[in-house]
Amino acid sequence: MHFWMLFRKEVEQNYQWVLGAAAVILLLSLVIQFQVKDSSVRAALSAMLLGLPFLDALVKGFYQIRNEYARNTHYFLRSLPTSGLHILASKYLWLAVEVLLLTVFVLLPVFYFILTSQPGAFQQLMDGLRDILARNQLGEFLKVLSVVVLAVLPLPVMAYVSQLVGQRVGKVEWLVGGVTYILLSWVGITLYDQLHFLKDGPGLTMANSTVEVSLTYVVFQITVSALLLLLAGWLFDQQDL
Repeated sequence: MHFWMLFRKEVEQNYQWVLGAAAVILLLSLVIQFQVKDSSVRAALSAMLLGLPFLDALVKGFYQIRNEYARNTHYFLRSLPTSGLHILASKYLWLAVEVLLLTVFVLLPVFYFILTSQPGAFQQLMDGLRDILARNQLGEFLKVLSVVVLAVLPLPVMAYVSQLVGQRVGKVEWLVGGVTYILLSWVGITLYDQLHFLKDGPGLTMANSTVEVSLTYVVFQITVSALLLLLAGWLFDQQDL
């Protein structure tokens, strides 16, 4: 019960940001649509907007923790009969929903520009979808999508841990938090190298036009994200009232 109350708090605090971001994306999309004449350039510029959800996943984790301390609402959260793990898990779940919504908001104009880029583009898309279903390639697409999701999975919790470490040192919190994030990234890249993810690709290989997802990669990403979330929850519980 406490978890869903905390999640509702995140929704109430952040839905205006999502609406604002959606409005900005729509405005940028309209500028691209009406100011850029070349259809291929329009589609390319719209596709660049796909970096916004990734950037949100990268940066918002810092903001979520910093915002609680800046408004002193962490005192209220600490007074609740729940753990730091539940508190941060609710933030993590909302951030996942937020990134998903922003991705959808970006993809809608991208698809629109692609479909209006040339006559018959919509029919080509429908034919492509039917071809994917006929060849039973939907599962292959979902595999690729899962690898992308797993790649983003640890980023917010890395930010949680880094920001909470920074909170323990006061005025130079951003410096300490940034250094902590860099160190965590370095450890992650080193482990990637040891597990050959950098050399062989992050979880994806092709075999006879079939996508294969590395089970080691899946387990690694989920395990690291879970451990970081547990560590962040513990650090939040250790903050002095």
